[in-house]
Formats: sequence, structure tokens, C-alpha cells
Amino acid sequence: MKTKKLLSMALAVGMSGCMVIGCGSKGSGASDDLIVYHAARWMGAGWSRSVRFGYVDFDENGRLKPIPVTSGEDLEKIPSGEPQVSVYGADQFALSGDVELCGDSEAAYAAGMISTEDIVEVTIDAKEEQDASVTVFVKTDDLLEGVVSGLEARLNGEAKSQEIYAGENYQPLYFSFHLEKGENILVLRSDIGGSELKISRVEIRERK
Repeated sequence: MKTKKLLSMALAVGMSGCMVIGCGSKGSGASDDLIVYHAARWMGAGWSRSVRFGYVDFDENGRLKPIPVTSGEDLEKIPSGEPQVSVYGADQFALSGDVELCGDSEAAYAAGMISTEDIVEVTIDAKEEQDASVTVFVKTDDLLEGVVSGLEARLNGEAKSQEIYAGENYQPLYFSFHLEKGENILVLRSDIGGSELKISRVEIRERK
């Protein structure tokens, strides 16, 4: 089935929001239509959309049956084959310098890091030695446009930096690191300074 046609049928039965339509195979030789869509998994971060999917079915007249939408407030069970994700919220950060924990329990964030001496530390407990993708959700309220700062992430003696753009939403910064078995300390700091940074959470994904 054409993507555009399936999308229009989904809208007709009441599905709305940002979605992508695709096709997949449920079994050997059996092709099924899938709907793939975004849903918010955490509050307070503009980039915090998780991907959900489900099979679509049709009635005897060929019309798309209503599709139950999974609540964005519920965490999904990790499908087979999807890397394990560990989420560290701001209330789990160790803060030093002038960094402060702000917000409420549902939308906490660490704010500060105007100085390069301000540090946020995250203790990562790895069950085994592995490569991992580290995602840091950060934003700055700086009124300037474009790149206004940079974030340095240091883990096990290796340091990497990513640029930060001014904006009202949290942006994900991606780093690749090797984790040792046991306790690993991720150190985050501004590599430029001068702009207040806010960090809402850190996600660790296994790289198979």
C-alpha cells in the first residue's frame, strides 16, 4: 500500500501528530502494513520523542480499523533486538561549582556551567565491558543565534566535544565511549564557558 494513502486513512480514523508510515514483515513470506509514530516519553524536553509502532488492519470494506495509540506517559517494553537504554535523570547527577538542581521531580535539570570549572558527573554502572552511545540532553537560553557554546564529555581518560546551539528546546548531543565493567564516571563541562547550560538527562545505549 502506498504510504500517502495509508497516512490519509490513519488521519481519517482519528490518529494525529508527527508520524511516519512504513511497511514490514511479520513472518516468513507474510507482509503486513505497519504504522510508525512518535510519542513523548519524558516531560520537559522538546527532543524527547520515542518511536512506537503497531500493525494496522482493515475491515471488510477495506477501511483502516481504529488504531490504539500507546500513551506517551507509559514506558514501552524494549522490543527484541533493540539496545538496552539506561536513563540517568538530573536528580542522579553529582554537581560541583555553581551548578544547581532546578525544576520539579518530573522535569528536573542541572543549571549552570557558565564557568569551565563547573562540573556535572554521572556514575554509569556497566555490567560488562562494552562500547556505548552516550546521549546528553542539553540546552541554553542564550539569546544569540547559532553556536553559542560547547559541551565536553570525558570518560575513562577520553574527552570529546559537541557544539551547542541556542534554542528553547533540549537538543541531544551524541558521544561514543568505551565502558569498563563496573563503575564509570562521565564528566560533563562547558568547553567554552560564558553561557548557562541546562542538562535534563543522560541516556546510555549499548552498541552491539
